[in-house]
Amino acid sequence: MKEQDIKGKKRLGKLLRNCREGLELSQQQVADYLHIDRTTYTKYEGGRLPDMKSLIELAELYRVELTVFASCFTVSQEPKPVSAAFSSPNGAALKDDEDYLPLTDDEKRLLTYYRNCIRKRTINEYAKVVMIEDASGLWADIDE
Repeated sequence: MKEQDIKGKKRLGKLLRNCREGLELSQQQVADYLHIDRTTYTKYEGGRLPDMKSLIELAELYRVELTVFASCFTVSQEPKPVSAAFSSPNGAALKDDEDYLPLTDDEKRLLTYYRNCIRKRTINEYAKVVMIEDASGLWADIDE
């Protein structure tokens, strides 16, 4: 297991403990909420990775975005310029006629928007709008 993964699990465990203590909940109360044994929840705070269902329920209980938990596993570094996303694995810039990474103009705008967002909440709201627009487009195809 990578050292980075181990550190991420430990950070997640500390975050879970801080969230629980901030709401003045016991480990047993959280375990009951998740319908798991207290010892299992104790392992989560000790660095064991919860399953996705538990993470979603914990995010709801602690009133945080799921991305807060995911951030425990990210390596902090300076953001790369958007142009880096449009380059091949060897670092050479892609030409428009290359097939390696064909991005539409909409995808490029979305990627640029994402990288320039200051608040994650803005990204989540934008994603919801995009999903709703996509869903309405699907219904239009069915109605025709």
